[in-house]
Amino acid sequence: MNKTDLSKPLCVHCSQRNITRPRGLCWTCHHNKAIRAKYAKDGSSYGRRGVAEDYHGGHHKPEFPTKAMPGTEEKQQVMQGRAERRESLFHPLDAKGASDD
Repeated sequence: MNKTDLSKPLCVHCSQRNITRPRGLCWTCHHNKAIRAKYAKDGSSYGRRGVAEDYHGGHHKPEFPTKAMPGTEEKQQVMQGRAERRESLFHPLDAKGASDD
């Protein structure tokens, strides 16, 4: 049984199997941490984006809630500031919609 399809590009590390994982690697090479570390991330649309590459949010609650309505430019700026400070993006008392006055 042939593990390669000649119409598809081969793994950049082993050149023996088809690329099936990010960074141009086959499954076997991608799951070897030492090999994976040798190849740069490709910046695909499935990768992480934003202020900090390792940011997952929720580190600590923001000091103050915001009255900015969801979806507004003001709310986006507030959330960007929170991300830059490595705060949780949402405060429990943030404005939630038209019923908040």
